[in-house]
Amino acid sequence: MLSTFNQILASSSSIILGLILIWIVYQLVILLVGVRFHNMRSGQEIVYYPKFSIIIPVKNEEKVIGRTLKSILNLNYPRNRLEILIVDGSTDSTSKICEEFKKVYPDLIKIIKDDVSKGKPTALNISLKQVNGEIVAVFDADSLPEKNILLNVAAHFQDPNTLAVQGRTLCINKNYNLLTKLQAVHEDFFHLLIKGREVLNLFVPFTGNCLFIRKDVLEELGGWKNDSLAEDVELSARLLLNRAARVKYAENAILWQEAPSRLQALIRQKGRWYKGYIETAIEYAKLLKKPSLKNLETEIFLAAPLLTALSFIGYITWIINLTYPTADFPLPLIGYLMIVMTFLTIILTLIYIDRPPNFRNLSLAPFLYVYWILQSIIILKSLFEIILRRPRKWLKTEKEGLIAR
Repeated sequence: MLSTFNQILASSSSIILGLILIWIVYQLVILLVGVRFHNMRSGQEIVYYPKFSIIIPVKNEEKVIGRTLKSILNLNYPRNRLEILIVDGSTDSTSKICEEFKKVYPDLIKIIKDDVSKGKPTALNISLKQVNGEIVAVFDADSLPEKNILLNVAAHFQDPNTLAVQGRTLCINKNYNLLTKLQAVHEDFFHLLIKGREVLNLFVPFTGNCLFIRKDVLEELGGWKNDSLAEDVELSARLLLNRAARVKYAENAILWQEAPSRLQALIRQKGRWYKGYIETAIEYAKLLKKPSLKNLETEIFLAAPLLTALSFIGYITWIINLTYPTADFPLPLIGYLMIVMTFLTIILTLIYIDRPPNFRNLSLAPFLYVYWILQSIIILKSLFEIILRRPRKWLKTEKEGLIAR
């Protein structure tokens, strides 16, 4: 009886690990496409200057909001085609700093009070009624956009079929410590994946910061979902479901942002993100009611955290099987292949995140593997919290004003 149980356990583990291996290879193919087309920018002449409404939700951001507003005011874009809407739910000196800027630029800056302050999605929706621009942009309070960001985004919106654009975010405190460096590399890895996804005409998500969408489309969709923990990816999935439209990716629309420099802050941030992704994957399983390869691929992307958690469980099963062999199945071989493919993905990312390729980055490979394990644990924690119906709360990520490029 025990032998039969062990055989079933080993067989099912082999199937799970095999599926995860296929998923890793699939991700690797997309990554290779992203590497191939990375930084291949098309120069478009700007003949159309849409009016941008930049929304900045703020809550106790006194350490960063001043430099963010300065950087936006220095953008290379016609002032008469720009407005800044600050949604303020602060109790510190953030409000005072914003008011000082408004005194100098009264026709450019609006301050909207958010007395309820239930999270970023509600703050964004509060401001939507006062938007006058054609294109709504969302910048976080710690954002430092590069000067030509709006020009580069406007080039995409010259095509009337472009409904939404996601810009590229980079880590402004990359070299502060090992934790921020690992997050910066992971962000670069995600950038390469998103680039590959766009080239292959796959689902491209909003990433919360540096996103741009036509106002009329946003209003048609009903704005952001107030109770979502991942309002960005939920909005991009809703855009696909309702308009059969995909987000375009502008890798030359660059914005710098701060990554958590402390482990506790990272766990809080990632925990909210992954919980939001899992909830969105469950909600948008309805995409599969309209069977198509695009909808199936989108649901696979949304379920990526679940697949990561499953692969971590698969690793544990593999280690147990190595220690206490249960049956003569190809479980050890599949486990070794998973490690090889994962490290190959890490190595390709480390080499090609810089141009020209930088082989010195390879020293980070083992640390990135540990970082992947940490993320898997955070995902499992988030999954258990959903299963146990733990209270949901939109927790903001504290910013410290760190710059270490």
